[in-house]
Amino acid sequence: MGALLFGHRGKRFGLICLAFVFLLVLLLSVCSCRKGEERRIIGSLEDLDQEKIKIGVVTGSVYDGIVKEHFPNTEIGHYNGFTSMAYLVSQGQLDTFITDVPLARYIHNQYPSVSHLDEFLGRAGYAFAFPKTDKGTHLKAQIDEFIARISSDGTLEIIDSVWFGNDVSKQVIDKSGLS
Repeated sequence: MGALLFGHRGKRFGLICLAFVFLLVLLLSVCSCRKGEERRIIGSLEDLDQEKIKIGVVTGSVYDGIVKEHFPNTEIGHYNGFTSMAYLVSQGQLDTFITDVPLARYIHNQYPSVSHLDEFLGRAGYAFAFPKTDKGTHLKAQIDEFIARISSDGTLEIIDSVWFGNDVSKQVIDKSGLS
């Protein structure tokens, strides 16, 4: 587990990398194409490194560099968000775009005509920032323990099946115990 230090209003905070790891995937329409062109079927990452392919990335994100590294022959389109790219892919105006697995699964539920490849470009970690204080160290330890527990006892799988499953009636938060 690593830590990155940065300054904020004269205080030092630790950016603690936690155990959550996500995989980068490309999100694309199974038979995607841009208007006025023949329909292209993209079935693998190898199908993407072509001059006629346009891959969308969120402006200012790390995805721009990932696309340049893995697909130097493609055209990169910069967009303000994933929703607009999902819509453009579903309409055949964009070939594909890059995102992480949780968001890819969510977008597929919102846009059933948009699916994702089962091939991954790499791994990257999610991180949380905690103050470099006794309280921050204690909170980090609690979070680490919680993540380890829900990963090992099956709770994380249950959460995944509810929030990324197809039964939206299960996607309800019980607020009755909140005051």
